[in-house]
Amino acid sequence: MTAATGAPTSRLRAGVRAGLRRLAGGPGRVSGVDVARGIAVLGMFTAHVGVTTPDAGPAWWLLHLSHGHSSILFALVAGVSVAIVSGGPRPLDGDPLRRARFRLLVRAALLLVVVALLDLLGTRVALILGFYACYFALTLPFLRWRPPRLLALAAVVALVGPLLAYWGPEALARAGLRLPRDGSGAVTDFVLTGHYPAIVWMAYVLAGMAIGRCDLRSPRLRRGLLLGGLAAWAAFSVLSGVLVGRAGGEEAVAEQVMARQSVDGAPFPWDSPWPGAAGLLLDGPHDDTTIEVLASGGFAAAVVGLCLYAGRVGRWALAPLAAVGSMALTVYSLQIVAIWHWDLLGSTTNGPLLVMVLVTLAAATAWRFLLGRGPLERLVGAVSDRAVGPPTARS
Repeated sequence: MTAATGAPTSRLRAGVRAGLRRLAGGPGRVSGVDVARGIAVLGMFTAHVGVTTPDAGPAWWLLHLSHGHSSILFALVAGVSVAIVSGGPRPLDGDPLRRARFRLLVRAALLLVVVALLDLLGTRVALILGFYACYFALTLPFLRWRPPRLLALAAVVALVGPLLAYWGPEALARAGLRLPRDGSGAVTDFVLTGHYPAIVWMAYVLAGMAIGRCDLRSPRLRRGLLLGGLAAWAAFSVLSGVLVGRAGGEEAVAEQVMARQSVDGAPFPWDSPWPGAAGLLLDGPHDDTTIEVLASGGFAAAVVGLCLYAGRVGRWALAPLAAVGSMALTVYSLQIVAIWHWDLLGSTTNGPLLVMVLVTLAAATAWRFLLGRGPLERLVGAVSDRAVGPPTARS
């Protein structure tokens, strides 16, 4: 081989090695977290455009799991990520902590910009990014907390939050107050009355932060998340089924709740019957009850635990999923654009879903191999870094 032909070959080999390093995520990045995030994003594809009824084929039950569980997994992993960027097992302090808090605030503001643009498309998808901005802002006081305190607060939110989310909007309506209908009530919507109310969903984020404050490479942590999560999912799902059955069945309970909820312009008076406590026994997608938090939160924890088992071999076998997870903001946003452009909601087959998943896996893998971070992730990171500025020099 001559020097003329050897140089291009050497550059090609160097480029391939660099691409493989990017595909592996680089030093300090936990591949299992990216895999879990990738599963959550693709699960939301299924929830949005997939056919998940029993006539969809033998995989219908697996597809049905995407409803509710995918967004909860996304929230749990968001908490893990917040913990990682704020120090992981060793929480940041001083100037590094202030910088981390400001960076999270900037990213929250940028998420509001992205979701505002996506909302203009009018896809009828319940966009979660604005709620994520709220979650990020609400994590700021807790960035130095250790796992026990974070888990204790998550438990309090899981117990109290669903009660407020269940009866709070009804109390506001019966008091003659206006429930949010536009951006003027964004805070109320994000915290209490919206599709992903922070008063409940912060339980997942805080639990994720507790996970991220641990050693993510610990076999004990992986085993505890997997087995404990599956046990919680099974136990509370069965408990809900038994209790709802004794209350007349899921359909009867749901009808009773709907019949006693005020509607716009016609709130019930204070002395009218209120939605019964039986509604708090449901654990379906977005019921936002304590039982759902514990059951679906357990399922999400189990998925994270399973993904953390991805070792050296799994890192390569699951690289496409990790690539999707590493650019979740880009992939989620492009999914909304695709749903709008091709009018994919209400599809009668899973053909569009299959195409979306395969194209996403291939494109994300190729992008990460060639360029590393996703385009929106690069933009958000660059703006955040510029806003935060260089570290303060120590005297």
